[in-house]
Amino acid sequence: TTNANPGQSQKQLVPGGMSQSRLGVNVTEDMGGGLKAIANMEHRLNSDTGAIAAADFWRQVWVGLQSSDFGQIRLGRQYNILFDAYTSTFASFRYSPYIEAFKPELGMALGARQSNMVKYLAEFGSLRVELQASAGEGVPGVPDKSIGGLLRYAMGPFAVAGAYQEVQEAAGGKVKENLIGVSYT
Repeated sequence: TTNANPGQSQKQLVPGGMSQSRLGVNVTEDMGGGLKAIANMEHRLNSDTGAIAAADFWRQVWVGLQSSDFGQIRLGRQYNILFDAYTSTFASFRYSPYIEAFKPELGMALGARQSNMVKYLAEFGSLRVELQASAGEGVPGVPDKSIGGLLRYAMGPFAVAGAYQEVQEAAGGKVKENLIGVSYT
């Protein structure tokens, strides 16, 4: 920041910018026989003070089991099916930290994450399958119970995916979203 008075300026560390700062722990423990215990915890924070950067402390918190033959099963707060479809298939900034600020592909009414979720993920060659279900807590205005599925095929620069997600609100309303799309990069 430059002051109107010549020779004076202010320098400061500013949190956020194009994306919130994150502190994360990713756990993988080989249990033998093709099984692994897995977990992920991500916290949003302001890098200058360490204060919580959002109303929900955790971006993701889940534990799971991974099999080399059958895929993964995860339990906890995690990205939903539609977010997975966008980021794995259609996102224009798939690996960029700027995805938090510029989200033309994330106009989802259901948000990117849900709590109390059970998710199954498996990749069989070029085919990816995901199923999700989440139990609600009955908090008004918060996405509650959900179900969803994702099917994606990717080969080289070509990918096609379809996904469906339905959320039951605590107040009784339902929101249904689906997508289908193709990308070539």
